[in-house]
Amino acid sequence: MTLDQHMTDHKLTDAKLAEMVGVTQPHIWRIRKRKARPSPDVAKRIEGVTGIPASELVFVDVAR
Repeated sequence: MTLDQHMTDHKLTDAKLAEMVGVTQPHIWRIRKRKARPSPDVAKRIEGVTGIPASELVFVDVAR
């Protein structure tokens, strides 16, 4: 499951996930839309909130 799918399924907004993870809303948006990869630390925090393995977030292809 992608971060975008998880957020949609759980009705999580970028702002709410950002608050839970401790990053900015634009940073979550970039990660969710595959415009950026999270740092390993941020990926672990997202994993803690969503259950999505950090490795799936860090090693995702980034759209340019």
